[in-house]
Amino acid sequence: MLAVTLALTLFGHLLLPERVAPAKSETRGPTIAELATDYRLTEGIAQVRIAADSPLAGCTLAESRLHSRYGITGVGIRRWPENRPAPGPARAITPATRILAGDLLDVIGETAAMNAFCQREKAILQSAQTDLPFGPELPLMEVALTPRSRFVGQTVTDAELRQLFGVTVLGVRRLGHPLSGDPARETLRFGDTLLITGMPTQLEAILRAQRTFGDLAVVALPQDLAQHGDRLGPRALLALTIMLVMLVVMATGWLPIVTIALAAAVTMAISGCVPLNDIYRRLSWESLILIAAMLPMATALTKTGGSALIASGVAGVLDSFSPLVVMAGIFLITSLLSQFISNTATAVLMMPIALDIARQLGIAPEPLVITTAIAASTAFATPIASPVNTLVLAPGGYRFSDYARAGIPLQLLALIVCLMIVPGLFPW
Repeated sequence: MLAVTLALTLFGHLLLPERVAPAKSETRGPTIAELATDYRLTEGIAQVRIAADSPLAGCTLAESRLHSRYGITGVGIRRWPENRPAPGPARAITPATRILAGDLLDVIGETAAMNAFCQREKAILQSAQTDLPFGPELPLMEVALTPRSRFVGQTVTDAELRQLFGVTVLGVRRLGHPLSGDPARETLRFGDTLLITGMPTQLEAILRAQRTFGDLAVVALPQDLAQHGDRLGPRALLALTIMLVMLVVMATGWLPIVTIALAAAVTMAISGCVPLNDIYRRLSWESLILIAAMLPMATALTKTGGSALIASGVAGVLDSFSPLVVMAGIFLITSLLSQFISNTATAVLMMPIALDIARQLGIAPEPLVITTAIAASTAFATPIASPVNTLVLAPGGYRFSDYARAGIPLQLLALIVCLMIVPGLFPW
């Protein structure tokens, strides 16, 4: 294992061709700055701090009625109590979010409305906002209205997107151009794109279920936030637990391997760790058919005696050579057979032959038996040698010849290591 791992680490780029082209940079998503520019966010976003004697201190966002009273939209909130030298990270603000004294609010609105708000509500307008508040805790997403969207013909306020999805609409674009004025008062049309923000869980729900919503289609997720979408989901711990239980039961032998593997797969699907739609979409049907076709071929070679005839015929030639040559010959024969039938069937076929040869040569059978076991597992040179080889055939875009190109050197390496180590551990 160490030798093969080292070989692939050092020379894997030479042995394995890159058949699947990497994603091109042209397909990358927009950055936060690019989306902000497209929707002209930098022209209206500001930051205000709630004073200790502000009427808003202790109110929820819904109770403050910022938009209906001042035409201002709350985007995010940063907690900043007096005992802290700096505010916390920006987080999404919801109608139920309670505003506290000292909090920084990220808001969008016209300059006159902002000044009136600060004067009446005793809020302190901060210096010019240079850094956008958006990040992992306050992500952005661009969505478009579908032809059958129930929001077509409604204003953003009438659509009640904040109540339905917990998101805030930051801007609206039509035919590629941002609409001026208050986006909440714009009548939406098919094809309009909306820039929204909200709690990560709310946006992830839209991202996962966009095919079934029918109202919104996800257009873009900023590339500088996409990496945070790969974090472990809520059922990750359950999935890891199921896998661990499966491995423990397999190792202890309490149940047959097929039974526990099937039970674990069904549990993954029933518990929702792997959605059924993902299973159907991601399943490699080519690999499934190929694996199913491999099983009867291996059975036919075993039942008809074809594999035993080949193995015994070649083994009869080896019994007159030295034990090391015999060991190498058994390795090569077993490894060759393992490329076309299962490693278990190969080991079952070759073990009696190895024992017979050891008896005829008057040597200990352990070196030949261990060699047979190792060689039966060197199923590297064909995609049909093992189901695990087949599973990477389609995703990697590999050809039949790619397996031989990478597998044969690895088999020779395993042979050399076997000849060097096995006789020392299991003397003749």
